[in-house]
Amino acid sequence: MQKGFWLAVLLSTALSASGATIAAAGKSDYTIVIPDNPPSNLILPMAELLQEAIRRCTGATLPIVREASQQNTPAIYLGQVQKLGPLPDDLQRHECRIEMRGQDLYLFGANKKYVSKDTGDYRNYEMGEARAAAEFLRRFCTAEFLFPGPRFTGLSVEAKTAIEVPDNFRYAHAPAVAFNIGRQHGLYYDVFNGHYCAPWYGQYGGHNYYQAVPRSQYAESHPEYFALLDGKRSTHGHLCISNPDVQKLILEEVVRHLDQGYQMVELSQTDGYRHCQCDKCKTLFDLTEPGEMLWTLHRSIAEQVLTLRPGKQVCIIAYGPTRTPPRTFRTFPANVCIDLAPWVFDSLKVWEKYTVPGGFICYDYTFGSFNEMGFTPKHSLEMVSTHARNLHRDQIQGVYRSGWGDNFGLDGVFYYVWNQIIADPAQEPAALLQDFCRRLFGPAAPEMESFYLLLSERMRVAGDNPYGDQLDFNDPDLLANRRPVHTKPVALLLARWPLPVLDQLEALLSAAELKWPQDDNAQFFLPLLRNNFNYLLVTLRTLAALDLVNRAPTAANFHNLLLCSQARAAFIAALPWDKSGQRCAKIGEMLPYAGNTPEQVRDNGRLRAIINFPFRQNIEPILASGVNPCGRTMRTGQNPQQLIGHNPKSNAQNEVWQHPFFLSCTWTEAELLVKLSLPQGMPPAIKGEGKKRVPVFSRIFLGQDGWRKRFQGTTAWHNYTTRTKTAGLDGALGDEYNGEVSKGGLTITQDANDDTVIAIPWSITGIQPVKGMALDFNVYCQYSQEYGFVWEYNHLQINWRNPCDRAGSLILE
Repeated sequence: MQKGFWLAVLLSTALSASGATIAAAGKSDYTIVIPDNPPSNLILPMAELLQEAIRRCTGATLPIVREASQQNTPAIYLGQVQKLGPLPDDLQRHECRIEMRGQDLYLFGANKKYVSKDTGDYRNYEMGEARAAAEFLRRFCTAEFLFPGPRFTGLSVEAKTAIEVPDNFRYAHAPAVAFNIGRQHGLYYDVFNGHYCAPWYGQYGGHNYYQAVPRSQYAESHPEYFALLDGKRSTHGHLCISNPDVQKLILEEVVRHLDQGYQMVELSQTDGYRHCQCDKCKTLFDLTEPGEMLWTLHRSIAEQVLTLRPGKQVCIIAYGPTRTPPRTFRTFPANVCIDLAPWVFDSLKVWEKYTVPGGFICYDYTFGSFNEMGFTPKHSLEMVSTHARNLHRDQIQGVYRSGWGDNFGLDGVFYYVWNQIIADPAQEPAALLQDFCRRLFGPAAPEMESFYLLLSERMRVAGDNPYGDQLDFNDPDLLANRRPVHTKPVALLLARWPLPVLDQLEALLSAAELKWPQDDNAQFFLPLLRNNFNYLLVTLRTLAALDLVNRAPTAANFHNLLLCSQARAAFIAALPWDKSGQRCAKIGEMLPYAGNTPEQVRDNGRLRAIINFPFRQNIEPILASGVNPCGRTMRTGQNPQQLIGHNPKSNAQNEVWQHPFFLSCTWTEAELLVKLSLPQGMPPAIKGEGKKRVPVFSRIFLGQDGWRKRFQGTTAWHNYTTRTKTAGLDGALGDEYNGEVSKGGLTITQDANDDTVIAIPWSITGIQPVKGMALDFNVYCQYSQEYGFVWEYNHLQINWRNPCDRAGSLILE
């Protein structure tokens, strides 16, 4: 048998007239026998699954006994029983074997333990024995596990008259994708769906620099171990990799992990990597590129491990600055494996000229809620099946599923297709969809098949390939929520899920519900499906209302948007949160919305998925204020208007509606006067700090006919400049202003009532004021880092720096 390929050996494949009848018509002479002292905790649960599946299949209930209690009856022997004899020496990782010896059936396989710690947790063992049981049930009871419910919920078995195994039947199988790790969903679902653990691989979830040089241990005693950033030593995981002691600590961490029993250990730099700016790190190894320095350092560590721990492996991550292969060498030491993060459709092309003796594993980001789709359905049948087949094409040896399993109701069938095609690339997605629906939905299968086909069709419209140069979850700005967000996920979701399509989906689901079967699987799955679909509904109704505001920013449309947002917030608040209130309660072996926090569910995901407005809390004060912050008009000399909080993510913005600033304007032939009135009362946070609640910084935006100027400052300083780029034009993510500012010109004063007045001479604006003239206008001010106010709200804000790109109208009366 050759490593790296699926092995399926049936030495006797045809049912002959002779053979063993395991069970028939509710009766069986067989007993399920397990070892007296099984080393791992998977044997008994798998024996119980065998028992339950055979009962559902034939009506016969087989007893489970320890080997010492086995009588002289035919048996299904599960695991490494004494009667089996020694395991074959050539078992590959997770390999399973099924052998019919006389009247006895043996289900066994690779069960090696790697870590030295004393534990029976099955995750520390190879899963060949569990796989043998699952493969027997799949082949002789047509069993599958469709979703991870409690205990046997999710198990699908078809009724048969009898279970018959041919004489001398032999089957051996080792997965080419040797492991598929990530969030676990219970032994039964994981073993049936190819989510095999990697007990030989000591991995840290992506980054081991944190453990190599712990902040808690070295931040105070050795600040020089940490990266010099902007003149200061940062003790948040970024390291000074030119420091010999740091290099030694990284090596020691790898060796320490290997000495725990692992065969391979991950070697990976800090997430959101920032390179140390000290003089030595600037020219480390006589190089200039941070990524090349990391490659060179990691190769050196692997070479030392090759000497210190021969026969062991180091898995070097290709991520962030090391996503591009090294420039200065093309051959890695004999003990190196590369972890591609991400692995994409063409990742291996750039590695064609490199020698990587240990091959490749990968991080898979396909189903994570950090993609633009967030908690809505992710990818079509075509995409997930192509993706699964490409793992075989590229001979990927193992997968880390990042962020997987947040939407079993809508994405569960796509998970099923992905899992099954990884197991057997010859399978077709359409047939797998049909099989899933037939098994789970029974009489409602036609409607549900149409439902999922429509989902798949819509996912092909936009964003069906998340891969490309922009797929970089190492981006420091992205990790700090400073990356441009908002418009891309909004546009993608609106393109995929227009309201008429959602009406079609609702009609199909409602029709299916009328035929819904009463068995445990279907009854368990329906609330999950409904919840995930209703989340999609309330999310897209809100975004459709936002789209209407974009096209017609009227008070009525904005009010409707707030009501939709309020309904969505109420839906999320009513989800079954656990006692902590920070994640949904576990359902069976599932964590709804992948265990994310209420804030992340409101945002529709993390990182690239985040949608700030209108997905926010506390819509009630905005509704009560009656303010329409989009498309506003102000007339000079008329009643003041309320400013609103510019940042919907800040908890401090709740105070904005209780203690708002008010804006009014007047003008003369010489100047424009902008007045910010002190509101009544002050927020507790500011009161507690003893600060006066007055603007410490103000900005006025004024323009006409496509050009705009920015006037800003405090009572102590002020300047003005001209816009050089406009949001959405010339590739600009937001408005940009000339860095060369003109100082002075305007005045900013605060009177005895703490009202702030900004006086802007017309002579520096480039405007010749005329009564009735309409000007582009906006105002921003803040009196602390948290508390910022704006007049015309930029609800399409895509950059954390640009909350004021929109402009209302100022009419000179």
